[in-house]
Amino acid sequence: MEAKCEEVKEAKRVVVRELEGHKSQLVAAENTQETPQEKEAIFMNQRGLLDINMEQIVAECKSLSDKLARDTRLKDKLVQALKRNELQLKQARDSFANTQQQHIKTQSKRDSVPDGNCLLQRRRDLEKLKRSLISKAGCVC
Repeated sequence: MEAKCEEVKEAKRVVVRELEGHKSQLVAAENTQETPQEKEAIFMNQRGLLDINMEQIVAECKSLSDKLARDTRLKDKLVQALKRNELQLKQARDSFANTQQQHIKTQSKRDSVPDGNCLLQRRRDLEKLKRSLISKAGCVC
C-alpha cells in the first residue's frame, strides 16, 4: 500500500509539473495574443485621434475656402467701384477742362468789350451833349 501511495504521489507530482508547464505555456500564449490585441487597441486609438485631426483640418480648410471666396467677391466689388470712380474722375477732369476753356473764351470776350463803367460814362456824356444841343436849338428858334 505504501508503495502504491508513493507511486500515486509521484504520479501526482509529475501531473502537477506537467500542469504547471501547460499553465506557463498558456500564460505565454495569452501574453503573445494580448500584444497584438493591445497593439490593435493602440492603433485604433491613434486612428480615432487621426480621424478627429482630419475632420478638424477639413473643417478649417472649408472655412478658409469660404473666407477666400468672400474676400474674392469683396475684392471684385471694390475693383468695380474703383473702375467706376476712375471713370467718374476722368469725366470730371474732362468736364473741368472744357469748363476752363469756356471760361477763358468768355473772359477774353469780356476783356475785348469796353468796361461797363466806360460805356455808362459815354452814355451820360452823350445825353449831356444832346441836352445842350436841344437847349441851343431851343434858344435859336
